Amino acid sequence: MKHTWLLLMAGCLLSISQLSGQNYEEFKKQREKEQQQYSQQEDKFKANREAEYQAFRKAYEAEFERYKKNYLAYLNGEMDVLDLMASDDGLTIKSLPKNKQPKGVSSTIADEQSKLRNEIKYITRTTPDELLKDISKSKDKVQQVKDGASQLKAWNEAMEKDGTPIQTLSPTVPTVATPKPEVKPEPKKEPKAEPQKEVKPAEKPVAKPETKPEAKPEAKPETDTEIPQGKPTQYTRLSSKFGPRIHPITKKQSTHKGIDLAAPKMTPIYATANGVIAFSGTQGGYGNFIKINHENGYKTAYAHMAKLVAKKGSQVKKGDLIGYVGSTGQSTGNHLHYEIYYKDKLVDPEKTL
Repeated sequence: MKHTWLLLMAGCLLSISQLSGQNYEEFKKQREKEQQQYSQQEDKFKANREAEYQAFRKAYEAEFERYKKNYLAYLNGEMDVLDLMASDDGLTIKSLPKNKQPKGVSSTIADEQSKLRNEIKYITRTTPDELLKDISKSKDKVQQVKDGASQLKAWNEAMEKDGTPIQTLSPTVPTVATPKPEVKPEPKKEPKAEPQKEVKPAEKPVAKPETKPEAKPEAKPETDTEIPQGKPTQYTRLSSKFGPRIHPITKKQSTHKGIDLAAPKMTPIYATANGVIAFSGTQGGYGNFIKINHENGYKTAYAHMAKLVAKKGSQVKKGDLIGYVGSTGQSTGNHLHYEIYYKDKLVDPEKTL
């Protein structure tokens, strides 16, 4: 009996060991099959990711070449405007007393031209990978080129937007406008007091009213009309100040050489001082553009205009209508871009408003 029990136990152990060995072999085969499937899926995923990367990379590089071309055109356009503003156009420059000259000028046309030349060299040498590092901080290379292609496409579309068909108004539009009809305070009713002195006929040739030197104060406005000051247009707000800023279109650090005055389209624009129209036409990213020489070292510039009124070579006086507010050239909305120069030095126009 004891013998039989031992035989049964041995048989059970043998069958269990055979069963567990069989299960392990099946488990091992199943595991190898799953690993093979996983490896195939991983290879397929990697292949898809590489194809995705190459597609976005190709799109990014195409946008990069487009961006490089657009940005260089923008920089060269800025250089052209600086060259235009540096020119005295053959005018005889009158000297101004020191108290009429601007103070605290921090930059010159030569400084800005030097900055532009350096930026042109930099963008000419920049590689796609160098620019990509500035655009996207993603660690994933597919996401990086995807971000880069998307961002450059947006910048390119903004830089290529150009609403600058030249629009000069016909001569029927008045070239002179007086936005401030403040000349009417002259009718002072003081002469009516004279009839009371009719009792003395000999005193009619009264010299007293004639001796009043009231004509002399007009000498001040005469000098003031030669210096750019006052508002070139009625604006809703000062949307961008003078000085360093991130350009709204190129997204690069640059010098804003003037101020932006946000105003509705077709708001009248006036000359801020007497002068000569040295340029009236389109000027790259500045759109419809006017330059006025004031014959005393001062020059003013008016950009992004919807329509031009004043023509090149014409004489203008302070308060004359020269054009209308718009959004031509590289502009993000209706506004007047207004610049002031004095002897090739940049002046903050906000201080003259």
